[in-house]
Amino acid sequence: MRFLGELYKKKLITTRIALEIISTLLEDVEDDKIEGACEFILSCTDKIAEIQSDKLAKILTRMDELKEQVSSRIKFRIMDLFDAKEAGWNVKKFEAGPNKIAK
Repeated sequence: MRFLGELYKKKLITTRIALEIISTLLEDVEDDKIEGACEFILSCTDKIAEIQSDKLAKILTRMDELKEQVSSRIKFRIMDLFDAKEAGWNVKKFEAGPNKIAK
């Protein structure tokens, strides 16, 4: 999903296709699909703000409905999505990797 998000950021995928990807993932109440939709949205937060507000509101409403039907891990992932929205879609991107040992 992160790869598709990167394609959307580079304008290789149109907004219509991005919305179709998200809505398709949110049709079923399956943890993997909902997590994929969250990952897609969070990977392209720079461009998500450009989506028409009514379509974005519809997606976020669906996410809110699904929040009570999924596992805790996915529930917190959805909450991260809403936190990013409240922060104006400014999300800190950090790469997980090895940490240096402080001396």
